[in-house]
Amino acid sequence: MNDPFLLKDIIKEREKRYIELNESISKELLDLLVATTTAVADSLFKQGNSKLQEFHKHRIYIKCHDCGQEGATPPLIIEKVKKHIHELRKGIPYRCNSCQTQYDNEEKEKKEETYKKLRRNDTDYYIQNYLSPDKEWKANIKPRDRWKAISTATQWDNYVYLKEIIAHIQNMEYHDFLKTPYWKTVAQHVLYKSEYTCQQCDSKERLVVHHKTYKHHGQEHLYWKEDLICICTKCHEKIHGIKNKEE
Repeated sequence: MNDPFLLKDIIKEREKRYIELNESISKELLDLLVATTTAVADSLFKQGNSKLQEFHKHRIYIKCHDCGQEGATPPLIIEKVKKHIHELRKGIPYRCNSCQTQYDNEEKEKKEETYKKLRRNDTDYYIQNYLSPDKEWKANIKPRDRWKAISTATQWDNYVYLKEIIAHIQNMEYHDFLKTPYWKTVAQHVLYKSEYTCQQCDSKERLVVHHKTYKHHGQEHLYWKEDLICICTKCHEKIHGIKNKEE
C-alpha cells in the first residue's frame, strides 16, 4: 500500500517524533509501518551511534499467525526489526517460537516425504527403463546422453535407491543383464574409452567388453575402469579357455 495519508497517521500516532532508541513498537504502529513504504518506515527510526547498534534494541508487540497469542519479541537490533517489517510486508507470517518450531518440523516432514516419493519414482523408472532386457534406447538419444542417464543418477545414493538397483542387477539372469540398455551403454562407453582397441593385442576386430572381476557387479557404471576391459574375441577366448562365449 502507498497511501499518502499513512505518513501523517504514523507521525500523529507517534506524537510527531521519531521511534526512539530502545523503544517498544506497539501492534498498531507495526501495522502502520508494514502498510507504508520501506523508505518511509526506515526514516521514522531515530538513528543512534552505529558502533553502539547492538545496545539499541526494540521489542515488537505482535500476534502469532498460528496460535493467535499476542506478545513481545525478544529485544531486536534495528536491522532485525526492519527484517520483520519487510517479511510482514511480503506476506510472510510471524510465528512465536513454539509455533515456528512446529511449523519448521512439519515443513521438514513434507519435504522429506516429497523427496522419498521422487526417489521412489526415479528408482522405479531406472529399473523399468534401463534394466529391462526388452527395452531399447530411442535411436535419437546420443551415446553421451545414454551414459549420463544411467550414471549421473546413481553416482550418489541421493537420487535413487542405489542398493536396490544393485540388488536388482545381481538377481538378474546374466544373459538377460547383457541385453539391458544399462549394460549396452556401459559396454559402449568402455569401447569408446579404449579407442576401439583390444587392450591386450591392439586388435581392432571383433571387440567385446570383459569383466576382469565381478566384485562390483551392479555398479559397472561406477567401476568400469577397475572391473572392465576391452578385448578382442580371440583374447577373450584365451581368457576363458573356450570359444564363442559372449559376455
